[in-house]
Amino acid sequence: MGRIERRHLEAFAATAEAGSIAAAAARLHVSASAVSKSITGLEQALGRRLFERVPTGMVLADAAEKLLGPANRALGLIAALEDPAREGGGAAADDDLHIVSASSLSPEPLSWILGEYVRRHRGNRIFADALRQPELDSVTELVGAGHYDAGLTETPRVVPPGLTAVPLAETEFWAVLPPGASAAVPGEVSTDELLAAGLIVGPYWESSGLHRSLVGADPRLRGAVTVRSAHRGQFLQFVLAGLGATMLRAEPAREAAAAGCTVGRVHGLGTTGLSVLHRTESRSPSVRRFVQVCTDYAPPAG
Repeated sequence: MGRIERRHLEAFAATAEAGSIAAAAARLHVSASAVSKSITGLEQALGRRLFERVPTGMVLADAAEKLLGPANRALGLIAALEDPAREGGGAAADDDLHIVSASSLSPEPLSWILGEYVRRHRGNRIFADALRQPELDSVTELVGAGHYDAGLTETPRVVPPGLTAVPLAETEFWAVLPPGASAAVPGEVSTDELLAAGLIVGPYWESSGLHRSLVGADPRLRGAVTVRSAHRGQFLQFVLAGLGATMLRAEPAREAAAAGCTVGRVHGLGTTGLSVLHRTESRSPSVRRFVQVCTDYAPPAG
């Protein structure tokens, strides 16, 4: 194995989080070619491919997903050693907060939770990763193995020994049809109407509780996917372009309605439960604070 340098880890982490080499270069204030060379160097050192090219940029290869957490931890340790303020009076390195979430939860509610955490507890550093792989079991496994302090995910059907799942307020999803597609029943979108439009979903849609609920309501929805994208924030843009229908939480659903989409509940579809996971025997001050912010979170009312 070749030598792994800091620039390799910085390029790897920035590209994984930003989704493209260009965006990672802008974040690191270096050239795109420098980022590309660093990633190539890390791939050669590890003897494996780290990224797959997709039309929207770069996504982590399956074998590289579990490397992101250790890479961020290593960068955090390097930063702690270089920061003299942390030797006295500064936040302790062991009070840094390492969080992992399902990618579908990263735009919301994780962004709100982390923003509120920073407002309440300035001085603590946060390292947040969002997975781009089948997520429910992976978040649970990564927290249980000690790679992260806590994880945000759908409530596990079974909580493994040694982990505690703290439930959050349940959230409701609304169906969003493209402009010009009207619902037969005002305020309600039928499964037939979803089938006619086709579904816009994330890359690992089938691992979600929402997918299970929809298929439970109408098994035909199992094969209704027409657009699959890792960029959940662009789902509304896809709907506005007429590419299909999607499911959104209350706040973005209101934005969709204001933009001219038809929005409604799906009959028989219940709420989705979320939980924050942490190791039972490990409750550092930062984890206790994070859990408190999570339990204070309440999704926007429908």
